[in-house]
Amino acid sequence: MLGQTDKPAQRAEDLRLDLILLDIGLPRLNGIKAAQRIRDVSPESKILFLTEESSPDVGEAALEAGGAGYVVKSDAGKELAAAVRALSEGRRYISASLVGRVFVATPDPPERHAFHELQIYSSDASLLDGFARFVSGGLHAGNAVLVLATDSHRRRLDPKLQTQGFDLGAVMSSGSYISMDVADTLSSFMFDNRPDTEQFIRLVQSVLERASKAPNGAARRVLACGECAPFLWAQGGRTSRGGTLRHGGSQVWAKHPARLFGEMFAWERRAPDNAGDLLSAFKNYSSAL
Repeated sequence: MLGQTDKPAQRAEDLRLDLILLDIGLPRLNGIKAAQRIRDVSPESKILFLTEESSPDVGEAALEAGGAGYVVKSDAGKELAAAVRALSEGRRYISASLVGRVFVATPDPPERHAFHELQIYSSDASLLDGFARFVSGGLHAGNAVLVLATDSHRRRLDPKLQTQGFDLGAVMSSGSYISMDVADTLSSFMFDNRPDTEQFIRLVQSVLERASKAPNGAARRVLACGECAPFLWAQGGRTSRGGTLRHGGSQVWAKHPARLFGEMFAWERRAPDNAGDLLSAFKNYSSAL
């Protein structure tokens, strides 16, 4: 733990550590300046700030100086292990109490990374746990997260996020967390039981433009999860509605630089009696996105 030495950069260069815990208030050197020096002499080391300092400005400065994670000591009991795990897996980590207040640009991915994933849960409780894990993981990493879910699930998800320490007012007002009702959203571009491609494009573009840029202008990725396919399946649109959106979806993705978002759509729902129909609906709908 380099917060216990007065020469952190020298120690980092000597030891070439995979992970470095660093405090802001060091005996002879400001922790932020120390991080800059460490990055110069040991660029492969991941720096995790563990500090009492809870100022968003300090948090941003620490991450911009080369920190891969920032944990406020008052949150360490429930977050430190998760932060260490995130950094070891190559992800950023920001304390829940600072999410929605600290914004640092997401590094450019080496290539466009987009995929769709289906997760089927045996109960509403496990589905909501899955939503909470997805949302919290994205927010801790500094991404924006979009949720498309039923009103009941959205209302039950919010308390789970608050229990984890997120300030929903801050994360929502900053566009870091966008929660949309799946029925209202689909009805905004579905007419005569068919999707309006142009309306769909306008909707997705407006959401991405809001979510992909933080209040300070920093570019960030957008992760999304929801239950669109099972909702359409339940309404009787088992295989045909999604295909019409393929062209519109590809237009939207082509207009947004890959560094702005790495989207992930996970449609989660209890398995119906005929799971094959749901899988077919998911395949057709997700191919549009």
